[in-house]
Amino acid sequence: MNIQLPARRETDLIRLPEVTRMTGLGKSSIYAREMKGGFPKRIKIGSRTTVWKYGEVAALCEARAAVRCEGRAA
Repeated sequence: MNIQLPARRETDLIRLPEVTRMTGLGKSSIYAREMKGGFPKRIKIGSRTTVWKYGEVAALCEARAAVRCEGRAA
């Protein structure tokens, strides 16, 4: 299964709904993994607005897909 990510620049900022669509993780899982160092750090840009760097989230998705594919090849 190939993950088709939308055309974006590495520096674009994305909000939680897009992060959850890209990763397939829920909000609680994202925050828990972030606290353990297994997810990119969020950026607070307002009192109620949090974003992530698109490039960091996309790299995480690609790394997870690569590990999954390596497991199948073995």
